[in-house]
This record gives sequence, C-alpha cells and structure tokens, in this order.
Amino acid sequence: MGKYAEIIPGDRVERIIDLIQTGKAYTAAQLAGHLCVDDRTIRRDIKHMQKDGIKIAWNRREEKYEFLEPVQKIPKIILKGEDAITALLIASSVLRDFRYTPLAAEMEELTKNLTANLPEITAKYQLTTQKYSYVHSQMAGVAPMIWKVVVHGLNVNHKLIITYGAPHKPLTKREIIPLHLRGYKGGWYIIAHCKLRNQQRTFNMSRIQGAEDTGEEFSRVAYTFDPDHYFTCKQEIFRAEGPEYCEVKFTPYVAVRVREVTWFDEQKIKEHTDGSVTLCFEAADLFSAARFVLQWGGEAKALKPKQLVDNVRACIVELAKQHNL
Repeated sequence: MGKYAEIIPGDRVERIIDLIQTGKAYTAAQLAGHLCVDDRTIRRDIKHMQKDGIKIAWNRREEKYEFLEPVQKIPKIILKGEDAITALLIASSVLRDFRYTPLAAEMEELTKNLTANLPEITAKYQLTTQKYSYVHSQMAGVAPMIWKVVVHGLNVNHKLIITYGAPHKPLTKREIIPLHLRGYKGGWYIIAHCKLRNQQRTFNMSRIQGAEDTGEEFSRVAYTFDPDHYFTCKQEIFRAEGPEYCEVKFTPYVAVRVREVTWFDEQKIKEHTDGSVTLCFEAADLFSAARFVLQWGGEAKALKPKQLVDNVRACIVELAKQHNL
C-alpha cells in the first residue's frame, strides 16, 4: 500500500488539487499512481469536483487536467475552546444570510467547508448551526452577469465600461476603474474612478444595466484607495467633502439603545440627569445626518449645527405635506 492508500475522498480531492496546481502534466492514470488508487477512482473524483463547481477539464493538446478558474483550498480549521466554536458558528450563520445574492452558491459551499470540522457533540452541550442566526438588511438584487464582470474587473485590475442608470436620469455609458466593493444596508456599491467625472464615484450595482470588461489593465498604484479615509463614518456609503460635527439629543426612552451601538467613529455621549443623552459625532454630510435624526421620530432632536436643525425641519414640513397634514 502506498503513502496515500488510506486517504479519504475529501482529502484525496485536496491532493488532486495540489498536484494539478503544480502545472505539470497529469493524466488520470498518473494521478492514480500518485494516490495509489485506480484511474476510475480519479475520474469519479474529478466528476464530483465538477459537480461541486470546480472548473476542471482535460486539455487534449497538452494532455493534462487543468483548472479553468483559480482554485483556493480552505485550510483545516483547528478549533480551540468553546468560544472559537461559537465564533465559527456565528460566522457561518452570517454567510448563510447571503443566499439571495449572486454569491449564494459560493457562500453555501463555504459555509459547509467551515463547519465540516465541528467537534462531536459532547455530553454537556450541543453546538450546532441551528442554534445561531444573524439578521441583516435584505440584500438588493444584482444581475449575475453584471456582478461577474464587475467583480472580475476589480479582482484583476481591468478597466470596465458600464451602462448606468441613476434615478430620473437617462442611461449613460461610463468608463470606470473599479477600486472597492462595499455591501451596505442591503445594497452593493462599486466605488470607482469615473473617467467622465474624472474623480472617484459610487455606483449602485443594482442600477448597472450593462458591463463590459475592456481587458485593459490598470495600475492600482495610480488609483490608490483607502476605505478608512473614503468612508468618513460607519453610517454612510457616499463620500462627503468633509465631516460635519453634529449633536443630537435623545429621550430617556431610547437612551439605552443609543448607548448600546457605535453609530459613528469616535462618537461621544453626554449623559443628562433626566436620563436623556446627547450623541456627538461627525457625519459624512448634513443630509445624511438629517436622515439619521428622522429615523428616530419624536425620540431625537437635532441640536447642532443650525443647518442640520433646518434640514430636519424642512424634511418634516415636506413629509407633512405628502400626508396632507
């Protein structure tokens, strides 16, 4: 019996991947020889790999198996302690919530791989994926082919041409340099350098009607992107000219909730004797800050700056008009 004679199917697939990724020419018989099995077993393993979404094919010209797309193995996970197990289960539940996105199949497979090495059930407790869940905003739909072209361009640094439709505006063609993909409050956004505007802009992926990979490579050195600098606070997706210092007072009824969450980077909370609190923060812009205040209804009052107070008041007046109040 050879060195790998007792390899289980899952581990045998990993060995097949390792051998093919060396770039050497391997036939089914040669792979079988390395793994000490017959070539029928190798062909069966390859069929299972193809069924699982691994794009592997026989290259007749070079007489070898090769991958049509990059394959990245997930290393074995060693879990140390209950906290590590719990962290893995929660992470897996987060991945499952992406089942309605273009990444659905990949997320499901990744979840299976992550949880494949969970420890056996002990007598004291059961740690199963059914015990944990995570709820976030429902993700907006993105056409699969649009997603594939844009994300590929981002990964390999290719310039793209997109057909984009902003609300109440005609479709336009843009040449863009994709720099960063961000999932935010149920939507997907690609931040890119727009040739038409000659500056970095944010494009809603759901509004891209067409996408073409030009095949032209660009240098990321010439288009640096720093997420921490671009996104001035956790509450926003769009970049502003500069952060705006704001103060918003909250009633005692919602004060506990305000204290619980980090709404903005480097926020500060002032406590008041009546149980109310004032949240001090820097917003990306005053329009965004006004939306933040309005979502609290009558439990929040804008204090500073004056323009924020005016913006909130104007929004309330317009809202009243819309409802004939």
